[in-house]
This record gives sequence, C-alpha cells and structure tokens, in this order.
Amino acid sequence: RQVSNLTGKRCRGRTRCFDGDELAPLLARTEKVRAFGANAWTFSLDDRMSFIKGRLAYDAKGFKPISMNAPWKQQDFEATDTTGWYLLDYRVPPELRERDLYLHFPAVRGSLWLIVNGWQTSWRYVEHEPSAWGEPFALQNVSQHILEDGKMTIVLKVQAHDDAGGILAPIQLLAR
Repeated sequence: RQVSNLTGKRCRGRTRCFDGDELAPLLARTEKVRAFGANAWTFSLDDRMSFIKGRLAYDAKGFKPISMNAPWKQQDFEATDTTGWYLLDYRVPPELRERDLYLHFPAVRGSLWLIVNGWQTSWRYVEHEPSAWGEPFALQNVSQHILEDGKMTIVLKVQAHDDAGGILAPIQLLAR
C-alpha cells in the first residue's frame, strides 16, 4: 500500500499514477500534444468484460457515444452497474511514438484503470479516499503498448463510488 499525496493516508492502489504533489512537476516537464474532445469517446455499462490471457476481451458494438462532461447517469446510462467502460481509437503521429506519453485526467469521479491495446497499464483506485474523487491526475505507460502503425485503442474502466461517477472533463495526451 502507498500513502496518498492528497490525504496523507494509506491508499489501496496507484500504479504509475501522478496525483497530489506529484502532478504539478509532471505537468511542468511535459507538453500537451492532444486534447481528446468531450464527444470523441464511446461508452458501455458492463461489468462482464474480462481479461483472457492477460488481454481485455470486449465487443465494441455495444458502445454508444458519451460526453466527457457529465456523469454517465445524467446521460441516460442507467443500470445498477457501477462499472463503466470508455473507448477511443486513436492513431499516434509518428513524431510522438518514441516519446514518453501520459494521459492527464482533469476530473474523474471514481477509480480508473487504463487499458491500452488490450493491456492494463496503470490505475488509480480511490474508493476509500472520498477527498481524492474528482481531483486531477495523470497515468503513464501509454507509449509501451502502441502498435507499430501508431494505433492505440484506449479503454478506461471507471468504477463509480457514488451516483456522480464518470469522467467529468476531456482527457489530454501529454508527451515528454
């Protein structure tokens, strides 16, 4: 277990995550190279997705457009499910493929796991840290799973810890 930079208390899990006092130095040494628009993503409520031999198995047909500016329950995604999946296909430009890439999340209400091209790379679990809900953070290890042609399928698993769960602001791609 690690100690949260936001609360000073022990936390369950952050892997390759920058938040609290660690975020500002990261933002100072990286440049924003892409903002993924609020309406660029698709979404599915489904906790039945699974990992097979270490890779995420899912069917993109069940995903529907979503805005990154409001909780999913405010966008007619109603279910007893507390797990939402966001999906985006992106082709990384050649000039960025050799750089260290990070995803910056200005506001997420819930815990988040990052999956790139099927591989879980990093996460931020904050269920027992309500003061961390909605606070900005960044995740690294985006670059190591980019395909040779630059294809990058990003899947974000968000576990809502209340009725306002979801990604509440557009995500940014940072490079160093």
